[in-house]
Amino acid sequence: FLGIAYYKLDDYKKAHEAFGRALKLNPKDPKILMWLGISELAASHPEAAARALDKAAEIAPRDVDILYHRGRAHLLVSQGSYENMYKADPHSWRVHEVLGQAYAQSERHGQAIAEYEQAIAQMPQEPGLHVELGNEYWDAGQPEKAEAAYVDELKIDPRSVMALYKLGSLRVEHAKANDGVPFLEEALRLAPDLADAAYYLGKGQAQLGEEQKAVGNLNHAIDLHPSQDTLQRAYYQLAMVYRRIHNMEQSKAALANFEKLKQASDAQQRQRFEERLKQHQQQSAQGDATEQ
Repeated sequence: FLGIAYYKLDDYKKAHEAFGRALKLNPKDPKILMWLGISELAASHPEAAARALDKAAEIAPRDVDILYHRGRAHLLVSQGSYENMYKADPHSWRVHEVLGQAYAQSERHGQAIAEYEQAIAQMPQEPGLHVELGNEYWDAGQPEKAEAAYVDELKIDPRSVMALYKLGSLRVEHAKANDGVPFLEEALRLAPDLADAAYYLGKGQAQLGEEQKAVGNLNHAIDLHPSQDTLQRAYYQLAMVYRRIHNMEQSKAALANFEKLKQASDAQQRQRFEERLKQHQQQSAQGDATEQ
């Protein structure tokens, strides 16, 4: 509490000292680590803040406040690294790649595409760049250009798992399973635990009328514990395939799992929204108190 008092008086050096003494008494108290990280952030020491907040998150991985401040710290560390990169060589292809990634994260696909294309113009043989470009074209609703980018990646690295998986998935999504399934099979041969590839392979085989193969790969995707989104889609696709082969009992079971997951996902989204709203209200209240 002494450290918090110093922090509120903007005396970050004394706050840091107080939090340090508190940690000697309670080295695994996540709140002390959190406040140490907050004071380091206020003192413009994001790397030190990130170290403290990482430790706090290991102890309390579901504490929303800790996760929020940890995210801020790592964001500032990243920004600092990118600023130094830009100062070192503002025209580097790496700068264009980083800018492309930043635009991609904010869903500014047109600007991300422009940056990736500039990076590729400088380093046309660099592995991975064409996959990133293809992903942006896919998200921007330009599947033909996305497909061309993935093909270009495979010319550079024929064993690129991501390019194989993405190209196969894109073709399956656009009802070209004959052209997509072989790439997905190769991706899974190289990376058997790639759940999304197993899902799309099953979906593609279902399009080709290979229901038994589809059932096997969709169940394989489920067994790999994929993301909630992929898990939902796998159960839904599995329900449709079982219905097609007149296995109504299994179809109903798969559909029930899909509906259960969807309800849980909707509840999680509502909870995250409520947590963000609560956090925003707390921050607004803190800002108002500071102004007063």
